[in-house]
Amino acid sequence: LQDGLVIFTSFIVWGSVSLLPYLFAFIIGLPPGEAHEKYGFDIVFVASCVMTGSGLFILGALKSLFTAERWYLSGLFVFLNGFLAGLAGYVVGYALGQWFGADAGHV
Repeated sequence: LQDGLVIFTSFIVWGSVSLLPYLFAFIIGLPPGEAHEKYGFDIVFVASCVMTGSGLFILGALKSLFTAERWYLSGLFVFLNGFLAGLAGYVVGYALGQWFGADAGHV
């Protein structure tokens, strides 16, 4: 039971890192799409990507405390693993959107 609670808590904490920029934008009242029109790209999405990548690297570096890996290699491995998983999901979503004629929005 204790292991399950640790995994659940870790999932909630580390899983929310990528949502923090969207929460912040909502709190300050930034309407969706306004940042894209002002800057030419979605600054909230970019901030979410940067925070997610940083969080993955930190999580990997922390993992090295319990393994024999070097902290920077462990951080890099977890970052790359998460990056490739996210990229695969994005590509599949984009391809399915093109196939079914859905608009992907501003990204």
